[in-house]
Amino acid sequence: MTQKWYAKPHAVQRVNERFGIETKTASNWINQHMESADYVSNVVDDNGVERRLFATKGILFFADKAVDVIVSVRKAEVKREFLARISGSVEKELRNKQRRVLEIEREMLVTRTEMERELIDLRLAALRTRSDSRKTSLGIRISELEIRVRDINQALFSEKRELTLFTEGLIAIS
Repeated sequence: MTQKWYAKPHAVQRVNERFGIETKTASNWINQHMESADYVSNVVDDNGVERRLFATKGILFFADKAVDVIVSVRKAEVKREFLARISGSVEKELRNKQRRVLEIEREMLVTRTEMERELIDLRLAALRTRSDSRKTSLGIRISELEIRVRDINQALFSEKRELTLFTEGLIAIS
């Protein structure tokens, strides 16, 4: 395996201490994890040095700002003093999401109700008519509306499912 990232001795030591990885395989372990790591942002370390922060699977990798050198590695954790602020922000976002879903649901239900009313009228008209061409045109319109109603139901389900997953995520970090 090609080693894209060089690991400083401090990073190797931290991988050994914090993750139980043998010193001789720590560089490979770092490179394997860096393949799936995402760049998060630039951060400042305890010494005031700016670093690039990468993360994957709850592991933080601190890299030199200019070259591909891993300086330190640690598990991601929420500091107690920030937990309340983070939870508060996430709860506020959850309330906003709940509000947006209810507004979308209201709009979709109004639209769907109008379509369902039209569907009933079209079905009644199809039962009353004797003309085959009229029955065909009514059948086409009925099919179109049924597809649109199905699409609205699916979109509403997707919005509610996203809200459910967001809520589960909030509970996981609380």
